[in-house]
Amino acid sequence: MVTELAEGELGELANPPLWVGSMACMPGAAGREADIWKGWPDARFWIPRTLVIDDGPGQQWLVTTDGELDSPETATAEASDAHPRGRDAYERCVDDAVQAIVNSDIVRKIVVARAARFELPRPPSLSAVFKAARAQEPSAHHLLVHWPGHGTLVGATPERLVALDNHRVTTEALAGTARRGPGQLEALMASDKDRREHAVVVEDIVSALTPLSSNIQAPDTPRPRTLRSLVHLRTPIAATLQHPRHILDLVGRLHPTPAIVGSPATDAGRWLARHEGLDRGHYAGPVGWFDSQGNGDFVIALRSALLRDGQAWAFAGAGVVAGSDPTAEWHETESKLSTALATVTGAASETTHAERAFPPTLPEGVEA
Repeated sequence: MVTELAEGELGELANPPLWVGSMACMPGAAGREADIWKGWPDARFWIPRTLVIDDGPGQQWLVTTDGELDSPETATAEASDAHPRGRDAYERCVDDAVQAIVNSDIVRKIVVARAARFELPRPPSLSAVFKAARAQEPSAHHLLVHWPGHGTLVGATPERLVALDNHRVTTEALAGTARRGPGQLEALMASDKDRREHAVVVEDIVSALTPLSSNIQAPDTPRPRTLRSLVHLRTPIAATLQHPRHILDLVGRLHPTPAIVGSPATDAGRWLARHEGLDRGHYAGPVGWFDSQGNGDFVIALRSALLRDGQAWAFAGAGVVAGSDPTAEWHETESKLSTALATVTGAASETTHAERAFPPTLPEGVEA
């Protein structure tokens, strides 16, 4: 189904999304690389001019327009890696995180992130970027937050932060990662390090929901979340609210989860502010929508990249616990970064005149 909501027609859908936008991963954090996220506030929400909902077989996605979505040029050149922080520095940071956890009676996990910069001699059409993200990881949640003059955040994230439908809450714990391949899933499911990393996330989410909810449901054993190139440990979590809440209340209580910052989040966040050396901006922050009833759906902007000024900044992190191996964590971030890189380079090769109408399924006569 594709539906255009013109002015005065909002009543035709039950509680349609009204506000859409994104938030910073760690609001208020001082930017160390202000050129990356310059102009992006801690949170930005707006009412879209055009709303397109496509919930056909296997798909559910939202497109909003807030300014021109297509670049006037197509991208034909290959992207080149110009990573601003090398492997040695990242592995030292991971090793420092392990020591901080071992020496602490409080901190159990720290998620250390890094960025990779790719030069784009000519920027791709944003419609092609979004299409490439969907093609790269069809089962993911796809996001594109475009802010004219400040860049575009695009991603194919495997992780939902929280969804609210009246009193019903849906969320998940997603932590523990391995490349897809023979025996990798079995090794991941049996990994003590990954199971401990995952358990921290489950415990914190359940703890955050317990004061608000009844009938919290969380399986004792994680399930595999299989993507095109990676596999994760996933625990679906559902709960029923005791009293009405706004989705932003739940976002505030759950974000940041241990899967993206660490545990406890406040202590891990302080450590990252001193040692990570990266302005995460809206990477790993909540992206989603809410309606006039306070219902909504937010995902976490993982496997994402920021496109601006002829460059693509891709971001990835790895969860560090006692016993983590810095080399293994580096390779995990390399695997995660490959998704964002494939999206950008795929868009460069996919951009054609036919794809410049965004989205390609807009009804005849509707302009993006």
